[in-house]
Amino acid sequence: MRVEPGCGDCQLEPGRRGKSGDLTSALGLCAMLILLPIVVRLPIGLFEGKLTLLEPVTALTLAAWLVAWIRGRVRPDLSLRVYIPLLLFLAVGFVSVFVARSASAALVELATYANGALIFFLVHQIVTGSERGRTLGFTGLITGMVVVLVTCSVGTAGIMRCAPIPALVSRAGKLTATFMTSSQLPSYLVVILPLALCGAMASSSRSRRLASGLGAAAAAFGLCASGSRSGVIAAVIAVFAYVLWRSRRRLRALVLLSTFAIAIFSFAYVTENAHCMGPLSRSLSTFNPSAAPVSADPASEGTASVRFLFLQAWAEIARTRPLLGVGAGNFKLAYTEIIPEATRGFELHNTLLSIWAETGVLGLLSFAAFLVPFGWIGLRSLIRRPITRIEEYRAAIAFGILGSLMHQMFHMGLRQPIFWVGLGFLLALDQIARQKGTGPLVSHPREAM
Repeated sequence: MRVEPGCGDCQLEPGRRGKSGDLTSALGLCAMLILLPIVVRLPIGLFEGKLTLLEPVTALTLAAWLVAWIRGRVRPDLSLRVYIPLLLFLAVGFVSVFVARSASAALVELATYANGALIFFLVHQIVTGSERGRTLGFTGLITGMVVVLVTCSVGTAGIMRCAPIPALVSRAGKLTATFMTSSQLPSYLVVILPLALCGAMASSSRSRRLASGLGAAAAAFGLCASGSRSGVIAAVIAVFAYVLWRSRRRLRALVLLSTFAIAIFSFAYVTENAHCMGPLSRSLSTFNPSAAPVSADPASEGTASVRFLFLQAWAEIARTRPLLGVGAGNFKLAYTEIIPEATRGFELHNTLLSIWAETGVLGLLSFAAFLVPFGWIGLRSLIRRPITRIEEYRAAIAFGILGSLMHQMFHMGLRQPIFWVGLGFLLALDQIARQKGTGPLVSHPREAM
């Protein structure tokens, strides 16, 4: 047997080796996934400090893949049921630029979507295209995960000791770890938390199970320290669902999970009055006064919450501009016009409603059609008991994407690259698992259970 280093315990049978593919693009994918959480800003004023090293590396990786494709080293794997709706969604977003109040804001938003779609394409193509791409892809993903989990542990410990580390914590006291903002961290952790649990529950190595379990604990406390209540709720649902699905002794798993949840919530309730514990208690306690809704205008505090006004603005846009909306990235501008008492523009903190408001029904339907195949993959993962290691990872990522979609009901998640990375891995692993003639990735099927 030959061990596949990128997949932990994965082992390929002799004669089951994939194509070598192109090393340059595989290394580029590895670098992309490492840089995903390690934010290195580029000093280019045109992009207002938002351009990072990830974007140039992604462009270079695409160039390397295209060169390999032209030379016949790789073949594109175009799943029409996925890529046609995705291209339609981007096309509708481009058309919405012409009806937008601010074309520049629409182009910036559209560029963000296009960058995410490009990351999704590269992950899918490179991981599916060769064993080398799969190995280096998992290597980059795991390396980035380790960096995030270590910094989450250090940052959370600083918050709990009332001595937050400035490099890892925002001005508001929320954990950011290696990301630019505290909103990016929970989006990342929600997706990778089931992967850590997969290693803790499915690995045949005791040391890997221990390391994965510690990583899952670090991710859980990092979510709490980020101050994201929606992230915590989404993670709890995804984790409970995954563990109960994965465990044969489901009653025992339910008791253990419930005991852990009660302990965490009790800890948050006891410490909610401690000033330094603010992010932790805000995430876990619904009784914390700091979790009260924020009003659109300080002068009108208590009259209406921002989220209710979001829905009011969305309903007005859906009624008056149903087809193309107000243009990608233009909800902020429309918000101040529809809600006169608002002192500034706000984003609609809901991915699907935001797509509806900014690109209309056409954008919403095309994006929903893009997600439908992933829903079928998730159902297939739930119905089929995992036999190979690839199927184990596919199920874990499916639960992570489920948690991400729940989290996106309370924030705009299409700007988070980890969402597109998760979709790319999910599609790639599903195709690998379904390939005819692919042998088991473990020497004995019981090792995967």
